[in-house]
Amino acid sequence: MDARLERFLDHFNQLEAGKMKLLTLMYTEDISFQDPLHEIHGLSELTRYFDRLYKNTLSCRFEWDSRLMLGNEAMLTWRMGLTHKHLNRGREFWLPGATHLRFRQGSDLVCMHRDYFDVSDLIYERIPAVGPAVRWIKSQL
Repeated sequence: MDARLERFLDHFNQLEAGKMKLLTLMYTEDISFQDPLHEIHGLSELTRYFDRLYKNTLSCRFEWDSRLMLGNEAMLTWRMGLTHKHLNRGREFWLPGATHLRFRQGSDLVCMHRDYFDVSDLIYERIPAVGPAVRWIKSQL
């Protein structure tokens, strides 16, 4: 496995509130980050975003499944174990997803990060007043 990717994944699993300095070991200043909810440009904006994300997160860990590295590009599949104050009644749940990374040529830092996951599974189904309705609608499709 590529040493750059292993370092990145190790740092990513260490992220938590108060440890946002790790992002400087992972991303370029001009990082382009996208997930189903946000599109972010620049390390300072990404740091603010992760700061907000981890504010109400009690625990977050990733189990990396498939890894494919070709040149400076990586594709990963994963399962995220998340415990969040406002989701799933504060109980841990698991969310599957995938990530596409691009490392800057000649660098150990990631310049592009895009996550793919089901937003409904992450948020809407985990809110007590909304979850049952969302699950019912999905079952009807």
